[in-house]
Amino acid sequence: LELIAASRRSEETRKFLLALTSGYNGRSPIEMKAHDPVNYVGDMLAFCFQSCSVEADVAKGLVVVEDASEEDDEFGPVSSAGFMTADDILSHAMSGLARPLKSRVLQVVASLARRPDEDDGDEGDTTPLNDEDEDAIARSRVSSLYSICGLLLFYKSALQKAVHKLSPNISSTTPENPLVTSIEECLAETSQAYVASLKVYAAMLESLSLLSGDSEAILVQSMVERIAGVRVASPGFA
Repeated sequence: LELIAASRRSEETRKFLLALTSGYNGRSPIEMKAHDPVNYVGDMLAFCFQSCSVEADVAKGLVVVEDASEEDDEFGPVSSAGFMTADDILSHAMSGLARPLKSRVLQVVASLARRPDEDDGDEGDTTPLNDEDEDAIARSRVSSLYSICGLLLFYKSALQKAVHKLSPNISSTTPENPLVTSIEECLAETSQAYVASLKVYAAMLESLSLLSGDSEAILVQSMVERIAGVRVASPGFA
């Protein structure tokens, strides 16, 4: 089982990297959507969840076959102590996706957490932002971070349910699936970035109000309405 789990890990990692860069199963490369952070993160999480669902079925089948072969042993059933469980197989198979997923999600989060004026002077872009652009970009980035939080919450819950369904009697001391752990870490980082970005936007309200002619209340209302729209549309906050 250890060899099979290692083989499945290599295969799932290969498929994920292929899906990111070259496309997989007739689909276009996920990284083609890197300019759209919410869809980019959503597609990566969806691919990982689909892979996890497939591997859960494989792991369950392997353990059933292994148990049957042990019962047929001429010396009687063999103790399962020391053998890999279905959860162990799934965790090992999906562990290869944890690092590339986390690195890309955090890269997106770091990009969204930057102040709009920090983009001025970037190589290849010398056009200064006007006040309306800065306000719109700031609101877009804050709402995108909030939307990504919702996606991470949704897929974290979905993966936890898939793992629990595979091993309903799993003890609380069993190490958690590395993919779930990676998503939890991404969620923590994204939540912090969202809060920090919201505070930065609040600090910018006075200057944005003076330059745009809109009151601070109107600017805040626009932000609240945008975040509320994201919350309603996101399955993670349902």
